Amino acid sequence: MNKQLFWNRLYECNNFQSFLNRHVKHTQPEKFNSSKFQINSNIPNLKYMVRLQSNSFTVEILLDHWNPKTENESKLRTLQDFQTEIENRCGELEWVNISEKINCKIIKRINCSNLNNEGRWPQIFDEIVCEIENLEESVNNHRDLLLEINS
Repeated sequence: MNKQLFWNRLYECNNFQSFLNRHVKHTQPEKFNSSKFQINSNIPNLKYMVRLQSNSFTVEILLDHWNPKTENESKLRTLQDFQTEIENRCGELEWVNISEKINCKIIKRINCSNLNNEGRWPQIFDEIVCEIENLEESVNNHRDLLLEINS
């Protein structure tokens, strides 16, 4: 599969463009890594990452590793207080606490059969956007609490 073509086509989708227009900074297609791209959130030091694997993709919320470890862990704990509510909206998530060099993150894994079939890509693009928007809305419901941690 041509991953660069996959990312370029995703970038051109109307619903993805609509999502990106709500965010100030995001990775431009020419800067897409072959396996991932990143979008800055409207919450400071929180990013969305989409990673493409052979038969799946992940949508991740990254709590920026450049912040103090305690701040990132506090944000993750704050969101974990609402884990049931968030997972009711988004499905099962993986909650990863920070280690020495890794961000705290929340991961949604989505299996996709036959990513090589370009005819399925529009459906996959819709699913990517839907998953990012679900995670974004779930986190934004607790935006004020997360912003208090930044101050």
